[in-house]
Amino acid sequence: MIALNRVVDTIIIHHSATPPTTDIGAVEIREWHLERDYSDIGYHEVIRIDGQIEAGRDRDIEGAHCLGHNKHSIGICLVGDGRCGFTEAQYKSLGALLRHYRRMLPEVHIGVHNDFAATICPGMPRTELLAKVKL
Repeated sequence: MIALNRVVDTIIIHHSATPPTTDIGAVEIREWHLERDYSDIGYHEVIRIDGQIEAGRDRDIEGAHCLGHNKHSIGICLVGDGRCGFTEAQYKSLGALLRHYRRMLPEVHIGVHNDFAATICPGMPRTELLAKVKL
């Protein structure tokens, strides 16, 4: 079970906006964010195209993934471009991760970046994305 030392009421799902065949992870995204003067990777979790879940920013530290909503949220990034869809392995891992968070935070709201900002991220509406994962 994950223990958090801060209040979290929202999980926000993102995509890396990379081609579906580009296999990157937390290391590469951290490098991109550091180049943009972030203090660390902005996301708390990264799900690679093979479904592997990688740790990003420490969950006890406010993220840098959704302006105005970072203080009380966890950011999860799916590698790829949701407009093309994600891999079955990614949907499976996302479902497992979301179920894990829900056990710890039963009232948590699950959203996608475009619920909170004028962006295409994660490339599909929340209802479509969540229909592909088993919660």
